Amino acid sequence: MARSLTAAGLSLCFIMNYVMAFSGKQSSRKQLQAIVLILVLILQVYLCFTMRIQLDEPTYSALGYRFATGTQMFVDEWHISQMFGFLTMPFVWLFMHVTGSTDGVVLLLRFCYLIMSLVTLYLFMKKYGSYPNAFLSGIMILLFAPLDMMSLSYNTIGIHALLQAHCLKDTGKGRSFLAGILFSCAVLSTPYLVILFVGLFIFGIIHWKQWTDEKRSNSLLFLAGIALMVVLFCIFVFRHASLSEVINGLMHLPERNQNHFSTHNPILLMGYRFARGGWQSFGPFIFLQFAAMIIALISHNQKAQKICNLLGIASVVYFIVREVINFDFAAVSNLYLPLALVAFPFMLKEERKPLKILYFLFLLDSFFFGYSSNLGLSSFSQALVVSDAAVLLAGNEKVSKWAALVMVALTIVLHINFVPAKEGTVLAQGPMKGIRVPDSYADAYTQTVSFLQAADKVTDSKQYFLVTDSGWQHMLMRNHSSLNFSTFQDTVSKEEYIELFNENLRQKKPDRFLLIFSNTYQNLQLEDLDLSGYTVTPLADRIYLLVRTISG
Repeated sequence: MARSLTAAGLSLCFIMNYVMAFSGKQSSRKQLQAIVLILVLILQVYLCFTMRIQLDEPTYSALGYRFATGTQMFVDEWHISQMFGFLTMPFVWLFMHVTGSTDGVVLLLRFCYLIMSLVTLYLFMKKYGSYPNAFLSGIMILLFAPLDMMSLSYNTIGIHALLQAHCLKDTGKGRSFLAGILFSCAVLSTPYLVILFVGLFIFGIIHWKQWTDEKRSNSLLFLAGIALMVVLFCIFVFRHASLSEVINGLMHLPERNQNHFSTHNPILLMGYRFARGGWQSFGPFIFLQFAAMIIALISHNQKAQKICNLLGIASVVYFIVREVINFDFAAVSNLYLPLALVAFPFMLKEERKPLKILYFLFLLDSFFFGYSSNLGLSSFSQALVVSDAAVLLAGNEKVSKWAALVMVALTIVLHINFVPAKEGTVLAQGPMKGIRVPDSYADAYTQTVSFLQAADKVTDSKQYFLVTDSGWQHMLMRNHSSLNFSTFQDTVSKEEYIELFNENLRQKKPDRFLLIFSNTYQNLQLEDLDLSGYTVTPLADRIYLLVRTISG
């Protein structure tokens, strides 16, 4: 029933997009745009309550909770992607103080993401609304959710904050200041963007004398916005930690995140990830398309460009057929890669500066995503949704109109994967309260919530270490402080996890704490851990009290 209703809504959305794209009258087009936006919003709100809960999503709110309850960034938290938690923390903190609990906080961040996406659409239309297909391109950005997760995360904030900053910069004094703040949010989510900042700073110094007074004023306010965020971030980081502790934590991040951090040559690493992910998603077509794109770029041959275009279509068709056959849309973002490759030669020649900047800005951002993530091509291609939007704005109006319609339609159709196949159960408590899930998930979730609520009532110690594969579970331990080295539970090996646990224990040296085994994560047992120097007392099923017996 749920899928039928969703499919009907999506079909109606597609028809309205089609009519709107080819409507001649301006007044009719605006009315249709309003109807399409309403339909899309209904779909997005529905998805907030029903879309699948993936392993990483609750961890985003858990990280905000962790920092809101006193965890020291870089010192206590060891995950490489932790800085964006500074941005989700205020939402979680405010929610906890208003409601008195963390029940429903995951749903909150979904709606926060939806609001952020709508702001992006508004700013995008303000800047590019005069271009043909601007609305369809904006809807495509609104619909797309990086890695199929509609939540505030380093992926979503990294893309939307950068696009909002791009739309606001140099459009007024207050807006330029806000653009600096948003750019800082993008850097906190995608730290490699600091390279872009350095480039912009050097460019500004070189061209300072040629700029108008207004341009200089806006640039200084942009820097002021960045400076404000730097000050606030430093206050947060150093409020309970010394400089030496923070530096030590930063220095150890690479070795503690070997599945994320890479010391390999960026070009070789990206080439490998492109080759592996490209073959899995597009078969041989994407490589033939890439070769044709290079030939078109070097030779300026129109025939080579046409071949590149045809191979791009073949890549998309292969991708869609493969995904439908497997009924697994785990790499939806890869849909945007073929169009980005097709456009590269003519976007180099694009004379309209705003579109050229938009395309290459997010092409660069996609490289930063791809290099910093361990997810390969699906991470690299996330930011390409914005690059594709620039392509659709820049292309031949008639051809681009059809391309925009197809891209939006495919983005909508792929949304079906967000909706669980069964009606399921609406969760009534805990961080995921209000979200509908399959019955099997609801049963396991309810059992875990009950177990941890009981564990939170144990008063033998105020500190705990939770062995779990789900970061959201920390948000149920409201009366205790966490000793975990991270709320992120990456797919590290059992041996790596034990090594991190032992290092964490040696560094923090707690006098007494609760060791709680929430589930069978990595099949870890009590005897797997190095607990020398502690007496171990069982308190309840899977709950142990550890008391330190030696000092130093």
